[in-house]
Amino acid sequence: MSSDGRTGIRPCTQCQFLLRPGPETNNVFTYCLAEAATVTLNTSNDTEVLRATVGLPLDGTDVIIEPDEDLGGTAAPTGRIVVSGESCGAGYRYQGVLVPFENGLVRTQDRGRFAGSALVVAGRIDDVIQVAGHNVDLARIRAVLRTFPGLGRFEIVAHQHRHLGVVPVLMAEAESLTTTPEQLMSFCRRTLRPAEVPRAVRVVDRLPRTSTGKVRRGDGSWDEHGRL
Repeated sequence: MSSDGRTGIRPCTQCQFLLRPGPETNNVFTYCLAEAATVTLNTSNDTEVLRATVGLPLDGTDVIIEPDEDLGGTAAPTGRIVVSGESCGAGYRYQGVLVPFENGLVRTQDRGRFAGSALVVAGRIDDVIQVAGHNVDLARIRAVLRTFPGLGRFEIVAHQHRHLGVVPVLMAEAESLTTTPEQLMSFCRRTLRPAEVPRAVRVVDRLPRTSTGKVRRGDGSWDEHGRL
């Protein structure tokens, strides 16, 4: 659990943490922002519940979802996470000038939905790309592909195709792969919408990563066939 280093952890948050039921645990999930400190807190001691959500909004904090469009429809709308309330900062400072958050709302770059009253973080705004006029959620493609046996370490990246525009490309590490690109593409065509199907499958020795260890996603390192 963390705060933004500015306001600290509010007393109501400390109470929710200390009064949670069951034995003590280090598995406490929260949703935190530099702009709004601790936003939610999951006080459950159930491992599955901890994995599923980041918990309920804290007292004095409001969370709303600005729904996505054209993502196939779900029981609970998925979209941009927007936060307001007591712990939010005043705005961003540019060249010494404070630019307030419009209407006091912190419009994050995260996507999420509600499961009951609990918040589920579903990915990043930049995980949604336009393919042939359709919104394509790269996080959804990743979630579907994780169910495919034989696909080890992989990433779905957004690649700028010279003719088609931005398209999804599947990058898979050879060492952990026990299936074929043809089997992967067949699975994708059966389980994904046409616009979601990766344009190419590229098997590489190692996924390209940043200095912090994160996979580089769609930074122009691949040609139209998904080659490095």
